[in-house]
Parts: sequence; structure tokens; C-alpha cells
Amino acid sequence: MTIHNGLYKLSTKTNDNRLYVGLSRDPKPSNVNGGIEVLAGPESQTTIVEVRNIDANLYELHLWYHSGLGIGYSTVESLIDSQVVATSNASEWLIEQGSRFSRYK
Repeated sequence: MTIHNGLYKLSTKTNDNRLYVGLSRDPKPSNVNGGIEVLAGPESQTTIVEVRNIDANLYELHLWYHSGLGIGYSTVESLIDSQVVATSNASEWLIEQGSRFSRYK
């Protein structure tokens, strides 16, 4: 799936006990089953993301929350093994990569 740089509406949908994220410029995406599989909490919701292509099928996603807080995460390594744990009202985030982790405020 090719995704071009730009602002997208992100929405999540649970299907077959897996959580997917769908990217679409349509404000009301009707089909997110073909999206990127992600790990997310049970309170997932629709929000706006900025998508930037890094290399081939690797993408950088910047999440912007309604409270004004946001988190952007990217890596030149595999994004599949990366996990970002955050809430919209958090003052710091825990970003994990394998057995190593760092805290960011």
C-alpha cells in the first residue's frame, strides 16, 4: 500500500481479534481493514495524523491530540517492533524498542 506525505484521518477498527489502523483522506473512512496493523489501547479513537514517507514501506506518523499535545515517532529500523505508549493528557511518554527503553518529557 502506497501512502503519500500529507495529513490523514486515522481510525481504528477491531476485526478478527486484531486491531487495524486505516489511513484515509475521507473524514469518514468506510473500510479500514486494508490498513496497517497496530498495537493500541482499548480507547482508540479517530484523530488526525501527519504521514511522512521514510523509505519504501516505512512511514513516520505524527499524532496530534485535541488537547494540543502530540507525539511524533520515527526510526530508520523496522517500525513493526516499535511500540509507543501514550495518553492525550500525559506529560511524558514511554517509547520502547526491544529490550531498551527511554523516557521523554
